[in-house]
Formats: sequence, structure tokens, C-alpha cells
Amino acid sequence: MDSAGAAAMQPEGRSAPAISVVVATCNRSAKLSNCLERLLAMDTGRLAWELICVDNNSRDGTRRIVESLARRSPVPLHYVFERMQGLGCARNAGLRHARGDIIAMTDDDCLVAVDWLSAIWREFQSNGTLGLLFGRAELHNEDDLPLTIRTGVAHRDFTVESLFGLIPGCNMAFRRCVVDRIGGFDPDFGVGAPLPSTEDSDFIYRACKAGIAVAYTPDVVLFHDHGRKTKRDRHKLVRNYITARGAFYLKHILKGD
Repeated sequence: MDSAGAAAMQPEGRSAPAISVVVATCNRSAKLSNCLERLLAMDTGRLAWELICVDNNSRDGTRRIVESLARRSPVPLHYVFERMQGLGCARNAGLRHARGDIIAMTDDDCLVAVDWLSAIWREFQSNGTLGLLFGRAELHNEDDLPLTIRTGVAHRDFTVESLFGLIPGCNMAFRRCVVDRIGGFDPDFGVGAPLPSTEDSDFIYRACKAGIAVAYTPDVVLFHDHGRKTKRDRHKLVRNYITARGAFYLKHILKGD
């Protein structure tokens, strides 16, 4: 099913949900299954929400898993296929299909806390000026290296100086008006793209430059099951970060920043 097909599957006349949750994935069906199961098991009370899974050109059983879960999902679960490779492209596909006023994003190797979505909703409801937030990302497997996690327990307002040290891109949410103002993710950035990371940092930086309030809140919690265990895994990750961050700096310098 392509993106247009997914859009056509949405029931006509159904009221828009308060929150859209977007998960992008590529050839990690086993982890994806765990991720989606945990999302669907959340305690969200009467909060209206939808789940959008963007298949970024997978060759495994991703579509089958999503469609199987959709048949018994307590909330609308949509499958979207995005052929253009890269996490930035996949997240933009999710944005095009999301109907909520708030859009939350996580990764296919993350397991959310039971109150993850409710905590996101509370943060935006309690702070009308907040445009974008990031939550806490704890390590799921103690055998994994302590990478790509953020474990701070204090609320912090975002500053440009903390761009690469505070943001857990696997745990983020923002109001739709942020996208209306600054646009979506840069498709040149993100896993699978020519620049294999930093799509989240670029997005947040543009939001910050536009005067949008950004904050880190430890009450929005998930657990990152990233599976990196060796020095080689660490080296590959750091190399990707350095490459994409260099391109990020160059991009904005060339724009006169």
C-alpha cells in the first residue's frame, strides 16, 4: 500500500484525534512489533489519539505486522509506505498523514512508559506557550552501551548550546503549528539518508531560531532498546554523528547564520 492508499483507508467523517503518534521503521520488524505493542498498551484514558507507522521501504515483514496489529488495535492504526529512503523523509510522510494538533514521535527500538502519551498531553495542556518538547530516554537493556539516552531528572528550557547534548530525538512531541511555521524535517538528514543523523537537531534548531519555546521534561519517559554493545557499534554511531553535524553546521553557515 502506498501513502495515498493509506490516506484512503481513513474513515470519512471521523473527528480528528488530539494526538498523532508517528513511528518510522525500516527492516526491523521484530523491534517494531515490541514498540507498537507497548504503544497500544498505554493507559491513555479518554484521550483520543491515532498511531501512524511509516514503512521506509522495508523488505521484511513490516507491513504484515502493522496490518495484523491494526485489526485488533483499540485506536486507529495506519500503515504508510514511504519509498524515499531516510528518516527525515519517513517522518515527513508521517506528518502528511497525521491529523492531531499535537504530533509525538518515537523510534521503532523504543518502549514507552505506560503514561507516555498522557504525560505529553499534560505538558502541553499546562503550558500554552510550549511548542516542542523532549522527554527522558532510559536504557532498556543493561547489556547495551549507555548511548543515545538522556536520563536527566530536571526540567530544562532548551538553548542552542544544548542542541547536541540534551535532545533525545527518539522522544519528542510538538504542536502542529510548529510544522506550519518552520516546515518539516530536512530529507537529507537521518538514518538511511546521505547524512545519517541530525534530522532532529536540525528541526529543533530551526524551531528555536523561529522563537518557538522548546523544553526537556523528564516526566515523558521511554526506554531505548538500541542494541549497541561493541566498540565498533560506538565508532559507527559517533562517525555518523560527526559527519551529519558537520553538514548541519555548513548548511546553516551557508544560509548566513
